[in-house]
Amino acid sequence: MCPHTAVAYLGLQSYFAENPDSEAHGIFLATAHPSKFLDIVEPALAISIELPANLALLAAREKKSIVIPPTFDALKSYLSHL
Repeated sequence: MCPHTAVAYLGLQSYFAENPDSEAHGIFLATAHPSKFLDIVEPALAISIELPANLALLAAREKKSIVIPPTFDALKSYLSHL
């Protein structure tokens, strides 16, 4: 499981623990490719994972980041000027 999927799983387990009489069913989906977490997956599985071509292209691109204040208004302002 990727970290996000693991959190979903733990949330589902927590719900069932808090609601033992529930007849609900839970479904969660994992969509992350294992190559996004090579530093954890490869040692755990003792195998080498090949990056998919599209992910390799993205990984080779220059990373850019823009610092904005942690407010909704700052995000909205930034996005409205793209």
